Amino acid sequence: MKRKKIFNTQGAFLKVLETKTNFKGYKFNCKIYLKGRDIKSLFDNSIFEKDVTIEECDLYTSSFSQCIFKGALIIRKSHFHNKADFFRAIFEKGLISVNNIFEEIVVFDKVDFNDKVLVYNNCFIKETSINTTVFNKYAYFDNTMFQDKLSLVDTKCLNQISFRKSVFLNKIYIHRSSFGKRVDFEKAIVNQLECNSSTLYSNFILSETIIFGAINIISVIVKGLFDARNIRITNKELDIQSEINEVIKGELLNHKAFVYPNYEKNVRVDFSDSIFNNLSINNLQQENFKNRETLNAIKHSFFKRGDRVKGMKFHRMEMIQYSDEIKKEIKSQIGLKNKIKILGELFLISMNRLSNKHGNSWERGVLFTIFASVIFFTLFMCCIWSEWDFNFNANTLGNTLKAFLQFLNVTNWNYEPFGISNYNWAYIPLFIGRIFISFGIYQTIEAFRKYGKV
Repeated sequence: MKRKKIFNTQGAFLKVLETKTNFKGYKFNCKIYLKGRDIKSLFDNSIFEKDVTIEECDLYTSSFSQCIFKGALIIRKSHFHNKADFFRAIFEKGLISVNNIFEEIVVFDKVDFNDKVLVYNNCFIKETSINTTVFNKYAYFDNTMFQDKLSLVDTKCLNQISFRKSVFLNKIYIHRSSFGKRVDFEKAIVNQLECNSSTLYSNFILSETIIFGAINIISVIVKGLFDARNIRITNKELDIQSEINEVIKGELLNHKAFVYPNYEKNVRVDFSDSIFNNLSINNLQQENFKNRETLNAIKHSFFKRGDRVKGMKFHRMEMIQYSDEIKKEIKSQIGLKNKIKILGELFLISMNRLSNKHGNSWERGVLFTIFASVIFFTLFMCCIWSEWDFNFNANTLGNTLKAFLQFLNVTNWNYEPFGISNYNWAYIPLFIGRIFISFGIYQTIEAFRKYGKV
């Protein structure tokens, strides 16, 4: 397209700006600095040879589609009242956007960012699209509010992209995108995170992130570390609003367009067909999750999909986390009665862990049953030792084995080993032992149930 006019000085441009709104196809050879102005101009297909700074301005028409910014574009404390369009723009020296409000749709589709992108403490009220875009350097969208959907479709990030301490009140949609270095959502507050059919060649950071709607990471490959330490999945409205108020303050939070989101009754979690550091999500260990609500949400998501095996694994991690919470709670309790109550609960959780790993190991159930039987049978035999004439031979060994198997039969209370029917103190290990044996048998059956239908 033929260029209509060239501006070599800012003064010449400012004189025309007062009366003219159409600057499509222009070339600007000078630095542009606009402060405290109302801007109602179109700059499509223009070339900016040097830095462009927009500060404390109200932009009522802001179209920069197919522009080439050979210097940096710097926007500070400005207000975009209508659509902000950067479709097919090229940024040679990067974009810096600080303390701005975008009231309508923002378009960064098919953009080439050849230098850094710094977006800090902005508020995007309507949908923001960054589709089929290339980030050649790092991109930071930190401490920023996205009230509507943010989409990254067919986007390519060659360096790090960060959304630390940002708030997403609608949805983040990442589809068919690739990320050369870490993707960072540390301490972000997210309603819905949907990432599918994408590849992350480095780390995926969700540490201390709050998810209060849904997290769906489907068919994603993460070749680095999946960091979900202290991730919180919750629908506690007051907690979430408090966290939002802490991260986003001042004019952005008080803006007339800001509204708190609707909260889901049940948080949805799905990690289907995703691979993290060459390990399935289902192989994540206890140390990856430090918040019990998160484990509970993931557990129920598997149960709802009918995957009891994977659900039970997260149930086990949830119980381990609960056990740690109880241990800490004991120290803070005052009064013997309260301490005994909590100790009793801790004992039951520990027994559940020892007997079948919280429903995950039938083998442990069998071993627990056998171990309890041997211990209490031995105690029983010690109590009747004086009435028992033991000779080491095949017949005695056979009778001992028979007595042991009968000891395992918890329905037989007419128990007379070696013909001995009159025993007093021996009845105590018999009674207690059969309680433990019954418990072990039940726990073994319960562990087998994870392979059945939910």
